[in-house]
Amino acid sequence: MYLCAFVLLALMAASAYSSIILPRLVPDLEGRAVGGEDTTIDKYPYQVSVRMLGSHICGGSIYKSRVVVTAAHCIYSFLGASSFSIQYGVTKVAGSTNAEVLIVDRNVCNRQYAGVNEITDDMLCAAVENGGKDACQGDSGDPLVANGELVGIVSWDVGCARTDYSGVYRNVANLLMKFVWEPVVKERFAG
Repeated sequence: MYLCAFVLLALMAASAYSSIILPRLVPDLEGRAVGGEDTTIDKYPYQVSVRMLGSHICGGSIYKSRVVVTAAHCIYSFLGASSFSIQYGVTKVAGSTNAEVLIVDRNVCNRQYAGVNEITDDMLCAAVENGGKDACQGDSGDPLVANGELVGIVSWDVGCARTDYSGVYRNVANLLMKFVWEPVVKERFAG
């Protein structure tokens, strides 16, 4: 198991979008990881707020220049790409927390979710032994970071911070392999 810190930063401070006149269709979230500790955005400069019509809907991470990753369900909308924006660089954040969790063996996680959902290679799980720390509703898309590297994206779970269910994350290594490296290799060597 690797000790990881997942960063849950709901960006609810006055923002660069204060000039948008559109009504808030999505309410601001409390933005606190269950069992997390206070933190600041300068400790996690890759964290962003994914916004729809100016309101925070999910977290995300700067992966590289001009590439932000988030959970797929965060950007599923019939409103179109122009309805989404990214907010970054905010240094005053209300209710920002991070929590350290451990990566859970896939077999253990599959036993936890037996009868609920299968944990595939595209997923990984993280938790603490007795519960009490976890991502929760509104944290989708936030990063799971180990040794300064993005390893997962908050996806789903049953409840929040429960002892009997780990949090489920999108496995970033598999994501990159399937949607970035494999297509590049196929394109270069297709003939």
